[in-house]
Parts: sequence; structure tokens; C-alpha cells
Amino acid sequence: MGDKFHSQMGHRSLPVKAKTLPRCQVSVQYTQGRLGGHTLKFLQPMSRDEDSEPTLLCMECLKVLDSHSIKPSSLDAALPGPDGETISHEASANETDLFCSGNCRARFFGKRNGTSLRRQLFDLERGVCQKCGVDCHDLWQTLLTSSPERRKKKLEDSPRDGFLSAHFVSQFGASCCEFGS
Repeated sequence: MGDKFHSQMGHRSLPVKAKTLPRCQVSVQYTQGRLGGHTLKFLQPMSRDEDSEPTLLCMECLKVLDSHSIKPSSLDAALPGPDGETISHEASANETDLFCSGNCRARFFGKRNGTSLRRQLFDLERGVCQKCGVDCHDLWQTLLTSSPERRKKKLEDSPRDGFLSAHFVSQFGASCCEFGS
């Protein structure tokens, strides 16, 4: 299969049962934003209850979805997914229909996109280093609007474990107390 699918496979945090659940290939048509004009395919997990209609599960936490907007239809023949899943149904939906809550949606995409993860971290911590307490975002904003002389003075006056180390952490993954390494 030449298609690129988005699923939760390959993530260690998933329960073992998630790997054996059948999938519904859900096509999501994006009309605006960065993905405007593109259609992405997601492999939505489904419950295994063979006696009734398939029940779609949240892409992140695997809770049963209350959404009645996705109507899966059976494929003529089951297809193998990229990680060995069985794709037995297909449907079209909106991205929000794939998740039980906004939190699950954010966690799902945060695991797959560094920009999304950094945005979520900023929303949580507001640019303040959790280790040393320096408000790196405020310092950065000040530096952006300062003259070159004022920038130099501000950086010289900044604590050693402050802005420079926080920048070092974001670039290289070092701890803010390990600036000398």
C-alpha cells in the first residue's frame, strides 16, 4: 500500500489489546490551514463485537466514541495495515470525530509533531523554566525589541543558568544545570 496512514501503532504506551483491534480507514478532508486541500487517512480502532455494528474508539485512549457522524462501511475484503493491523471498514469524517475529547486530540498530535508539542508545553509553562524559574519567554521578547547594546547588557546580567541555558536545552536537550558540558 502506497498510502501513508496515521494511527497510534508503534507507541509503547498503548495497551496490548490495541494492537489486535480491527481498523476503520477514515479519510479526513482538510479545507483550510496548513493541510488545506489534502486528505489524510487515519486507521481508527474499532471494537471487536461481531454481533453488532462496529463501534469506533478514540485514536488516543481507546474509549468508545459517542459520535454518530462517522458511518463505517465494510470493505469487500479486509486489507493489511502498515503495522499488521486488519483494516475492515472505511469512512469519511472530520478530525475532531476521531477523538473523545480535545485533550486526547492534543496528546495524539503532540506525540507526532514537535511544533504541536512545543505549543502545548508553552501553554502549560508559559515560557518559565521549571528548574531555575527564569522567564525565558519574557527575556526573549525583551531581547527582540531591544537595541544591540541593551541586548548585550541584558544577556550579561542574565543568570548563567537562565536564558542561555534554556536556549541550550531547547536546542540540544541538555539540563539547564549542565551548561558547561
